[in-house]
Amino acid sequence: MMPGQILLKRIGYCATIVGLVVATALFAFAEPAQASPCQMGTLETLHLDLRLQAPIVEGSIDGHKLAALLDTGSSISALTRSFAERASLNLRPMNARVYGVGGRSEMFATHVGRLEFGPLRAENIEMAVLGDVKNKGTDAIIGVNVLLSQDLEMALAAGEVRVFLPVGCAKAFLAYWDREASSVPMENVSSTDHRQIITVRVNGTNLRALIDSGAFRTIMDTVTARLVGVTQDSSQIPTLKQTSGIGKRSVDFWVAPIHEVILGRETIKDTKIAVGDIFRGTLEDASVDTLSERNRLRPFDMILGQDFLKSHRVLFSMLQDRFYFSYVGGRVFAVEP
Repeated sequence: MMPGQILLKRIGYCATIVGLVVATALFAFAEPAQASPCQMGTLETLHLDLRLQAPIVEGSIDGHKLAALLDTGSSISALTRSFAERASLNLRPMNARVYGVGGRSEMFATHVGRLEFGPLRAENIEMAVLGDVKNKGTDAIIGVNVLLSQDLEMALAAGEVRVFLPVGCAKAFLAYWDREASSVPMENVSSTDHRQIITVRVNGTNLRALIDSGAFRTIMDTVTARLVGVTQDSSQIPTLKQTSGIGKRSVDFWVAPIHEVILGRETIKDTKIAVGDIFRGTLEDASVDTLSERNRLRPFDMILGQDFLKSHRVLFSMLQDRFYFSYVGGRVFAVEP
């Protein structure tokens, strides 16, 4: 979904409720862990609907079918306004500001009579609603406040997501599917934003990369692109395409040749990555003037999207603050629409 810095007021209760509700569905114990010093207890395995080429799980609210995007690029979990209106839910404005790649989005609250999500059955709850989301086919977003409450494995190519509760695994190698997998440190975007950042080396420069399962493609910010020697060829007019997410606007991007990308133990030579001004909408709508404020609203340099996640099997280890990943096939960086 590629949201930028998210600023919230009086929304904690809605996000918490959503987190507790969905967590109940995700984190019910399923099977005992293997008897070993490190026990990776599987809490739940979710099967994804990949018809939209995105990590989608299905549910319903008040009898209306619901397609929820598993979005590690979003700090919060919420319904979309289009779904709320389709389901005839009453919306109440909230004193909250949410910024994404398309700029500012309004926030609302709504009352839900009955929610069914996997094994969960919940009644009479309050949920947050995003006013502006351009991702087609998305009725709700499940963000990191729910997804990364425990260790999370994503195998998007196989259409599966698993939630783990590791015990005694603080120093263990957790990529059980591949002993040759990469393992790199990851960290929160900030003390109040628990989206996850890893270091990616592009053309010899270390960049902060957000891991974003809600973004269709990997994309580098235009300011960062200049820092790593990537500029538009002045002799040619670049072919511009568009991407979108939270917010009313779309963002133009162009495709740039990249000499080298190093991610953990992987080296990718002579590839291409999308480049766009991914923070423009946030900076314009937030109306910030000082350099320190502008830097705060540009907390990462690039986004690793669904293209990277589909070509890899990954594990977010919240216990270790490490990101495990190994290549499973396909193009790592998708530049097509």
